[in-house]
Amino acid sequence: MLTITEAAQGHFKRMLEKQELDSFNLRMSVNNPHTRRVTYNLTLCLPDEQKADDLSIDCDSFIMFVDAESAGHLDEVTIDYTETEDGGGKLDIQDPHMEVKELGEDATLAERVEYLVDTQVNAMVAGHGGEVLLEDVSDDGIVKLSFGGGCQGCGSAEVTLQDGIKQLLLDRIPEIKDVIDVTDHDAGENPYA
Repeated sequence: MLTITEAAQGHFKRMLEKQELDSFNLRMSVNNPHTRRVTYNLTLCLPDEQKADDLSIDCDSFIMFVDAESAGHLDEVTIDYTETEDGGGKLDIQDPHMEVKELGEDATLAERVEYLVDTQVNAMVAGHGGEVLLEDVSDDGIVKLSFGGGCQGCGSAEVTLQDGIKQLLLDRIPEIKDVIDVTDHDAGENPYA
């Protein structure tokens, strides 16, 4: 079953206390489990939002509800939290089942871009319930990405693209000339903003 370390429980408790609600818990689910495209969805769960088939983990000051369909995929997964030197912190989800394909020296430009999107970019946006998909890599080095989940329609998507994702891809893969967003942000149903 899912393990939530004491450090992570303390972090969640502090985060939840800031919400100033009478009653609150968390809910977790997973998309694309055990692959490079895995995303972990962690949301606030108000009393009327719990589902009858959710599994529950008692974390002393709150309950972590786990989506029934996701529960089997979260077996042996650990959520941890470490404080950083700058006074912030980092939430770390360790999944021993995650399938990570190492790239060979002969990997194509598209394979290298997809690898970075899957392993690093999606880790950056997963905390906001977001997902980034590689749509195309042209022969002249133009990368087209689309945003989904909490990133589709988010007011900060352009900043995330320009200051985070684009910079990461340009720094790591010199053949890339530009990174553009091809998302229909008006169709976003649950933006993070």
